[in-house]
Amino acid sequence: MSTNNNFDEGTSAQVLETVLGKMHTSYILWLVLGICQIVFGFWLITPLIIGIWNIVQTNKMKQNIDFFRKYPEGIVNFFASQENMCVLQLIINLVFGGIVGVIGSIYDLTICSYVKKHRSALE
Repeated sequence: MSTNNNFDEGTSAQVLETVLGKMHTSYILWLVLGICQIVFGFWLITPLIIGIWNIVQTNKMKQNIDFFRKYPEGIVNFFASQENMCVLQLIINLVFGGIVGVIGSIYDLTICSYVKKHRSALE
């Protein structure tokens, strides 16, 4: 029985590290996008505002990565609540024509899906 528990703990740790790695990739993606939007938004107000918003969101993502690394218990509930935000981001990026933003939103939705799929290992 103890081997089974060790396997479960190991699997849970691997799943958590995968989620945190995906969050880090998302963080980098949105950070680069935000910087590009700010640079190109110097002449246009809409990309500038969206770029600033993306930078603020990446800061929150970085804080969440650090938090869930220490306290992984709430990660399932967090991503359950994030799913609607990811869909909203997708719609906003579709409306404003940000193809990279659409890609980022889809990637974030894949993280939500991964967390749902591995819910039992993360709880």
